[in-house]
Amino acid sequence: MTHTIRTPEDQDEPALLRDQFRQLLRYRALLATGVALGLLGGAFLALGGEDTYTATGEVQVRSATADPFATGASADKGINIGSERQTAVSDTVGTLAARTLAKKGDKVRPRALLGDLQVTNPPNTLTLRFAYTTTDPALAKKRAAALADAYLEIRRQRTEGSIDNMADGYRAQLEPLVEQRDRLEERAAGSAVDDTDAARANLVVAISELNRKIVELKALDTTPGYLNKEPVTPTRPTGAGLPLLLGLGGVVGLALGLLLSWVRLVFDPAVRSPRELVRSLGAPLLGTLPRERGSAGPSLLAIGRNGSRLAEEYRAVAFRLAYDPAFARARRLLVTAPRGDNAAAAAAAANLAAAFAEMGREVLLVEADLRTPALAARLGS
Repeated sequence: MTHTIRTPEDQDEPALLRDQFRQLLRYRALLATGVALGLLGGAFLALGGEDTYTATGEVQVRSATADPFATGASADKGINIGSERQTAVSDTVGTLAARTLAKKGDKVRPRALLGDLQVTNPPNTLTLRFAYTTTDPALAKKRAAALADAYLEIRRQRTEGSIDNMADGYRAQLEPLVEQRDRLEERAAGSAVDDTDAARANLVVAISELNRKIVELKALDTTPGYLNKEPVTPTRPTGAGLPLLLGLGGVVGLALGLLLSWVRLVFDPAVRSPRELVRSLGAPLLGTLPRERGSAGPSLLAIGRNGSRLAEEYRAVAFRLAYDPAFARARRLLVTAPRGDNAAAAAAAANLAAAFAEMGREVLLVEADLRTPALAARLGS
């Protein structure tokens, strides 16, 4: 039976991951410390912080229109909802809302007022959602309503200002035309032949067109939008509760414990598994000798004990060596070298020799420790 040496690249990746995970689980103290720290952090965030409340109002934005009930009329024409969202969180809206709140006894700076405001736009809608968060639920409701009303008022003022500017521009174009028309009429009144009819007709058409535009501008519906959802006083604090924070803290703590265990494993030079031993030595693993507890006496030989797991493992190792072609080509010379205490090497040599003898092989056991030979005495006892 031949045992080939497999490189780490040839090894099964899931098996490697399982082996590494089992090694990480050996550092239970680090894992428990990480979980405890995570739970303490979650409990601190849940119990140490002050409860906050969020009041929400929704505003539907619309543009100015002449007849909202006409066929094909659209109240969302020309609206850039991204720009409207920027307007909702602008200093102009904050200043107007702060001024309104100051009249009601709530004095707050515009910057501080806008700092607790969050304006979002639900996808595929012309709706702005005003969410105001503070520690007082009644105050959250009042400030959210003030900010929504301030946005609508600013938008109405800007729409009406644009209409007034356009109307003033039309009036500025209208004045010289009216004066020119009046001069032509005076000339026509003092002349026997009316040769100014065509010019007067053109001026009348231009004046009528400008008057029509001015009338249409004044007839526009300048409603900036509607407060679809008025802010109400919140009854429950926002944010994650104690159970959720404890769960998140436990997960984060477990991840921290695994990270610490991995760092500890990386810098630990000890061999933790047979896979690491094979990878570090570049040699096949013939067997693993178990530790027998409660065995009677410090006997050197395990072969001969009935039901001994250690003896069965020695027999398995001897069988693999006996039928390994590489061992046969090496003229069947097996050397067990001690590392530190000579007792382990002596036990391995003696038990393997006994296992080979049980298989009917001729075995010569030579003790190479010439200074303190003790194997013959121990085997004879």
